[in-house]
Amino acid sequence: MIIKLDLIGGIAGDMFIASVIDTFPDLESQLKSFLRKTFKKEIPLIIKNQKRNGIKGKIFDLNLDDYHTHKSYLEIKNWINKKISDVNVRNISQEIYKLIAVAEAKVHGKRINSVKFHEVGEWDSLVDILSSAFLIDKLNSNWIIGKVPLGNGTVLTKHGLLPIPVPATCEILKKRFEFYDDGFDGERVTPTGAAIIRYLNDHLKTSFKPTTLISSGYGLGSRKKTEYNNFLRLNAYKKNISEQNMINDQVVVLSFELDDQTAEDISIGIEKVSDFEGVLDIVQHPVYSKKQRIATSIRILCKLYEHKKIVEECFNQFNTLGIRYEITKRLILPRKINKINFDDKKLRIKKSIGKRVKIESDDLKKITSNQAERDSLRSKIKK
Repeated sequence: MIIKLDLIGGIAGDMFIASVIDTFPDLESQLKSFLRKTFKKEIPLIIKNQKRNGIKGKIFDLNLDDYHTHKSYLEIKNWINKKISDVNVRNISQEIYKLIAVAEAKVHGKRINSVKFHEVGEWDSLVDILSSAFLIDKLNSNWIIGKVPLGNGTVLTKHGLLPIPVPATCEILKKRFEFYDDGFDGERVTPTGAAIIRYLNDHLKTSFKPTTLISSGYGLGSRKKTEYNNFLRLNAYKKNISEQNMINDQVVVLSFELDDQTAEDISIGIEKVSDFEGVLDIVQHPVYSKKQRIATSIRILCKLYEHKKIVEECFNQFNTLGIRYEITKRLILPRKINKINFDDKKLRIKKSIGKRVKIESDDLKKITSNQAERDSLRSKIKK
């Protein structure tokens, strides 16, 4: 499925959630169950139909007057790690918060772990981000983000009067989206809304053309009386049959050769680099260098926009004086990691289209002692 967001009235966390629920009503009960399980109590959600300039859609709101607090990025990160058991929802939530934290750190000249959130540190923003992550995971789709309205004027924040878009929003969105000025005097995109579409753009963006429109919904903003439409429209489409199982992705490929470092030292270096979250794969193979010495060629596949810190670590671990890098496109199949209990053993299973089922190698290594056991376990899981 391909989902397109039309940011007619901009985007905030509540508008995104409302647009998804309006388009896919069955997800409302699942979201409430997820939040109940996460917070160990009933969260006072307000989800109902309203109209903006005659357009019917959904609003998503919370009655959380007693929950207001300010938390640091580190506190929120640890809280999510502790409370969210689903690995996909946890990772998406962490990525969205990290985008905001990196932007705030740059704007205020702080280290990321010392960033203290104000508006996005309140419980309603936490619920917005967790809910958005849950719905993104459930939809398991590719996304297209429309043009982003700038907004105009100023807004009063904990840091005083700031221009619109606020500095953190600008940091999150710069170099990624096409903007336009719709003449509206006020904020169109909140930092939370910006982080959501940045995550979708960086991780789930597609260049495939949608075909049949399946469903459409509207997430309404809080402003009711305005000549400008204040809603976010979500359209869900089918993919072309030949493309429906593929995701268009971009990655960075790093490569270099080593001819003056021992195999043992290279192995240790590869292990250190592979610990970085943005590393997707590392391959090494022997080659002949220009002086006819046997050398080792290293190729590292890493996530887009995370290659700089990996390059820095490569220079720390290896003797190379230069590292080549290129951004390349790839087509990948959707995959999901599920946790299962198998013969009283906890396993992480990576599942994709058809019979593509794979046990995470770290789990496989822990619970088996030889090849026969590994082959037997793989065979049982596939059944």
